Amino acid sequence: MKEYLSRMFKLAALTIFILGFNYAGQEAFAGILAGGFKTFEVMPYRIISVKGDAAKFRALNWMNDGTTGGINDMSYDGKIGKDSQLSFEGHVIPGDNDFGASLKLIRGNGSYMTVDYGNFRKWYEVYGGFYSNFTGQPITKLTFEPAMDMGHFFFEIGSGTENDPGVALSYERDTKDGKKNMLTWGSVVQEGRTRKILPAWQETDTTTDAVTLKGNADVAGFNVKGQQRAEFFSGRIFREDNSTTTSFQSHAQEPQAKRLVSSLKADRWTVDDKTYVAFAYQFQHLRHDMADTMRVYNTAGTTTSSASNRITDAKASRDSHAWVEHFVTDLTSDLSLVTKLKQEIVAASGSGYAAGYTPGGNDRSVESENRIIRTGEGVSLRYNGLPKTSLYTDWDFQQTRNWQSKIRIGSSYTENLDEGPEITGVMGARYVHNEKVNMTSQLRHRSKHDTYDTFFNNHPGMAISRLRTESDEWNNRLTWKPTKWLQNSFRLQLADTVYSVQTSPQYVVDNDWIKSNANSKIYTYDLTLQPWDEWMFNVGASLNQFKVSTPASQKTVSSGGIPVFTSNVHTLLFLTSYAPKENLSFYSSAQYSRAENFEAQNFSGLPYGLNNEHYDIALGMKWAPKKNITLEPRYAYYSFRSSPDGDLSLDYGNYSAHVLWLDAKFNW
Repeated sequence: MKEYLSRMFKLAALTIFILGFNYAGQEAFAGILAGGFKTFEVMPYRIISVKGDAAKFRALNWMNDGTTGGINDMSYDGKIGKDSQLSFEGHVIPGDNDFGASLKLIRGNGSYMTVDYGNFRKWYEVYGGFYSNFTGQPITKLTFEPAMDMGHFFFEIGSGTENDPGVALSYERDTKDGKKNMLTWGSVVQEGRTRKILPAWQETDTTTDAVTLKGNADVAGFNVKGQQRAEFFSGRIFREDNSTTTSFQSHAQEPQAKRLVSSLKADRWTVDDKTYVAFAYQFQHLRHDMADTMRVYNTAGTTTSSASNRITDAKASRDSHAWVEHFVTDLTSDLSLVTKLKQEIVAASGSGYAAGYTPGGNDRSVESENRIIRTGEGVSLRYNGLPKTSLYTDWDFQQTRNWQSKIRIGSSYTENLDEGPEITGVMGARYVHNEKVNMTSQLRHRSKHDTYDTFFNNHPGMAISRLRTESDEWNNRLTWKPTKWLQNSFRLQLADTVYSVQTSPQYVVDNDWIKSNANSKIYTYDLTLQPWDEWMFNVGASLNQFKVSTPASQKTVSSGGIPVFTSNVHTLLFLTSYAPKENLSFYSSAQYSRAENFEAQNFSGLPYGLNNEHYDIALGMKWAPKKNITLEPRYAYYSFRSSPDGDLSLDYGNYSAHVLWLDAKFNW
């Protein structure tokens, strides 16, 4: 409680200082004292009691267990002085390390100022992998609980309005500080078997600073907007994982990057405001440097004589030019046309040098180049000439030519050319029969064909690879409202994607296409019922079915095949509210979710998939004993159970949590 009050006092002091020093002086203070506060919502206490895995609860719900309190919302909106408007919002929840404040000041002379500050914490799981056939330690976990604090600060002054400034200058800072878990799991050896289930982690401390100058003006009938932005990134990243069964590997990285962006846009409405044209250009320059110290050491902490020990210094740069043209017009009173064109040119290069790190190690140098030319076209039509029906279609075309080369000094040279057209088309219709029945249906097709020509100087011939991606989706929604107190809707979403790969060592040899398939089916039903003015009910149900098959799934497990992966996720939702009086209301919600994608088949002794269920139940009451005071006591129950059927899946960390809190809101 002492910590969050201290932070709020600091924020309030900063606000008063800015007001008193820069703008309205004594008139500003007089305006604040005279009124303007809108809301003050405080949470005197929140108690979270977790039975079971508290770290899993924090990672899934982004709330810290234990007891805390804070300010949910504090807002002010009113005049200060003769012609200035001030608005302020802030919140402080110290138990979740969640702080934020936003201040906006608009002056009568057409200028404004904005200040925004925020910080929140994200928790991560402590577990690595799970192997049920290990009798000694099937589950591994970190010895600490990883968490990341993310901060944001923004300050801007300008003329005009915040959404459309005449001229504005801003400064922005984003930070990350903490530890997170990684999926680069290390090895665990038991009973003569090695499995990658040891958890890995990464420590991050990064800062991004940005300065932006933007503005707009009217030139020859066009509204011209321009922006200059400079970003500077720096930080330190430390990662440690178990690379083999007997050694550990660490990376100490110090990345630095600079990005400069210049953009210009001009647009206008013409022909009686029925035609819109827009042109835009953007230039980006990116420079990145990375220093990486890599060490391999044994379980006793002694550096080993490994060739992997090294210090790497890498540099990369990237310049890009992009042009976009946009045209919108009404061909008839019922038919509108939208066209788009885009062009992009990218040039990138990089180099890296790895020096041996005592003891052992080897030296390596690599240089690379990359050239990309990308063009695109788009056309859209909207037609409203049919009774009760709207039709639309959107088509986007893109062509990409991507050339890359890599030279490993004294070793090899590789050159790769990727050329691939891409087409995405959408056709849809909305039909409104009457106020009781309406339907929306949409088809989407995406086709992408890539051809990779790769030349190796140390291998004869040229390798050719082709990748084709064909995707089709259909979304359909039907809403039926037979009476004013009953409405229900049904939504069906179908998606099917086929991935086809073909490789050949030389032009004269063609191998068969290898295909993989992924498809999903989502069924969703919603029912809203309000039989009386005081009562409202909402029920929702959803079933998500997902399936992935590969060429390996056509083989038996004993011959090295992998079973087809299937996933079923069931979700049920129930909401209700009851308001017997104007100043009194009750509400409740319940949500149940079940994931069933655990495969009992044994792939190399490693079962895979998940089988878990969630329960989220909440009860609450809102009571206004006086016109400007609202009290809201609430209770919630959260539960997570892995393997509810008793099987051995990849998920774990059961918990049940009881949450009790009180909110008090004061309005002026």
